Amino acid sequence: MRVRLVDTVVAEDGETLLEAYERCRSVYSSMSCCDYSLRVAVTCWSDQVKQDMQRLVTDKGTATHTRPSGVPATLITQQSG
Repeated sequence: MRVRLVDTVVAEDGETLLEAYERCRSVYSSMSCCDYSLRVAVTCWSDQVKQDMQRLVTDKGTATHTRPSGVPATLITQQSG
C-alpha cells in the first residue's frame, strides 16, 4: 500500500504564502518517510497573494489551494477589488 500525506500550509502573521510553503516543505523534506503534498490556504487576497499563487503553481507545482472553512469566498473576493 502506498501512503501519501496531504497537509495544508497556512501562513503565519507577516509571512507570505511562498515563505510559508518553503517553511513547511523544508520540514517535511527533512523528516518525511512517505510521499507528501502541500496545499496552500488562502486566508486573504492581495497582489502579493496573487503573485505567490502564480509562482506556487508554475515554479513549485502546487496546484491545490483552499480557503479555511471559517472564511467565506465572498470575503476573499471583496478584498480583491
